[in-house]
Amino acid sequence: AVAAELAAWPARGLPSATALRDEAPPPVLAPVDDVDRRFLDRGAAERAFTTTTAVTEVVLALAETPGRLLARGGLSLPDAKRLAAAAGCELDELVALTDLAALAGLIDDDAGSTRTTELGDAWRRRPLTERWSALAVAWREALPPELVSLLAERAESRWGSGLVDFLDWLYPAGGEPLLARLRRRGLQADRLGVAVDGRPSSIGRALVARDAVVAAEVLAPLVPAEVEQVYLQHDLTIVSPGPLAGAIDDRLRRVADVESSGLAGRYRITAESVTRAIAMGETAATVSYTHLRAH
Repeated sequence: AVAAELAAWPARGLPSATALRDEAPPPVLAPVDDVDRRFLDRGAAERAFTTTTAVTEVVLALAETPGRLLARGGLSLPDAKRLAAAAGCELDELVALTDLAALAGLIDDDAGSTRTTELGDAWRRRPLTERWSALAVAWREALPPELVSLLAERAESRWGSGLVDFLDWLYPAGGEPLLARLRRRGLQADRLGVAVDGRPSSIGRALVARDAVVAAEVLAPLVPAEVEQVYLQHDLTIVSPGPLAGAIDDRLRRVADVESSGLAGRYRITAESVTRAIAMGETAATVSYTHLRAH
């Protein structure tokens, strides 16, 4: 059956068995000229931070209210708009974020809804670099092993059309579905800071040549350090002077409404938020303790 399928390939514009055996791979990718690597890495780290924060907000929003799936696939428009607003992204950017979250096992489809998994619930409380690392591992594992090897070998080269040529040689019957997957993974690589405009960052080079742990170590000094203290103002607004540690952010979300998140979070304590906290099992003592810690 395999021989018969291969024999029919030339008529479909695909390589013959002889070509598959003898055709050499495409030439090596063009090297990246050594522009100021600091600017490249700074931009990559900013994208990594923004994407990880956005995925975290998606996971949190789905933990609070699962998203309804349409019969033809995809999230319902109201839920998609809700998640995009929570993540601070455009509607057409949401697919890349939810795809990353699903790759990492943070969200899953079940009974007509998209909801946060137990893994996702634990993930959102971890430090930012660990959250990014989990997303980066999932992205790396979604690539064909041969492509990961190529990226590692060409970590100093520009990743662009040369990757398309290589995949076309490696998987000649892949066609448009394979290229669509490559474009989707390429977009995610850009969002994760693995590459910027087709040029691998120091973070991306560490990810493909080593592993996500080493890449996270490269990323750590390039992103703002997480803080564990916030300011409680007289109007019961809580302000974080930097990205807040996941466990503390989770604690504050139980007793206050989130007005903004990311680099500098802002929370507001209201009668409704306190009522919600009590309904979730908080007591006057635990709410007061949270306020004291914030102060």
